[in-house]
Amino acid sequence: AAAAAATDVDPMSGWNAWEDAYAFRYVSDATGDQVLVKAMVVGDALLVNATVLGSINNNIINASSASATPPPPPPVSAEFSVSAHVDGAVDDLAASLVRLDDTLRQAQRDIFEPLAAMSASRSGGGGGGGDA
Repeated sequence: AAAAAATDVDPMSGWNAWEDAYAFRYVSDATGDQVLVKAMVVGDALLVNATVLGSINNNIINASSASATPPPPPPVSAEFSVSAHVDGAVDDLAASLVRLDDTLRQAQRDIFEPLAAMSASRSGGGGGGGDA
């Protein structure tokens, strides 16, 4: 009965309890890597931190024994100016986004490209481009 109760616990419980912070984990279709993304608003800044946790085929988080798997790389970070990317006077979230091309360019440069390079170096691939 204790084992059944343990599986009912939501490991994400409380992660998004704050109004100004958010976290999620996803698996890249391109590499199979698990990526943890955290974001928090501090004043006029949206701080985003992302890191590769490991491949779903060789999960670093749940590895039960030491192996040749390298440790996870350090996180990458980006800071977005909320006032430069969001029109606070608009109530609809999707409609409030401004300068979306600039936002995506910065995310590509500061988050996606470094994560892709880390993923490629961990797998011995050639790197460059793609989603992390």
